[in-house]
Amino acid sequence: MSLIFNKYIVLIVGLLITFAAMIARSLYDDHGYHIEVEELEGEGKA
Repeated sequence: MSLIFNKYIVLIVGLLITFAAMIARSLYDDHGYHIEVEELEGEGKA
């Protein structure tokens, strides 16, 4: 029984690390991509 429980602990810790990394990436390293309206108008696409 303890072997199954240990697998779940590893699974939960792994998921927490994964989601924490995803949140950190989204909040701190996301510079985004933004196209100004003037850029589109200059190319005749607006």
